[in-house]
Amino acid sequence: MTGQYVEPVQLQVVCNSIWANLPPETRLITEEHLRRFGNVDQALNDFYDRVVRDAVTRTGVPEGALRRWCEEVLITDLGTRNTVYRGPADTGGMENEVIDILEDRHLIRAERRAGARWYELTHDRLIEPIRASNREWFEARAQVRARRLLSALLVVGALSSWAR
Repeated sequence: MTGQYVEPVQLQVVCNSIWANLPPETRLITEEHLRRFGNVDQALNDFYDRVVRDAVTRTGVPEGALRRWCEEVLITDLGTRNTVYRGPADTGGMENEVIDILEDRHLIRAERRAGARWYELTHDRLIEPIRASNREWFEARAQVRARRLLSALLVVGALSSWAR
């Protein structure tokens, strides 16, 4: 789902992605460059990953918990932006220190309503990149756990055979 407007920060994210991927000798950005390096979904996916890593590094919040929070609290089951109320210590179960970083990095924005502060994703366009990034991240972690479990089972099996 795409919104009617482009947020300036999203335009900046995509342009930065194009700029970072251009060959050093490039003097003119062509349509071919835009096709090769201007993938909006990938740029927003990378942006989300950077924001999450920044919040994790600065606060120590577990990455999986933050990724789950973004997907389960900021996105509804119907795939639309959700709003969440800022409490005195946390926002929808996430510490306000983390929320402040997400807002500062423009992943979420605040709005005052009825004397309270509410948050939502800055744009509908972030929903699918967040879901895709989370899917990739959690699948990679599941594969690592599965390999570790298999290794442990092989060691146990080898030790059992050796002990007999």
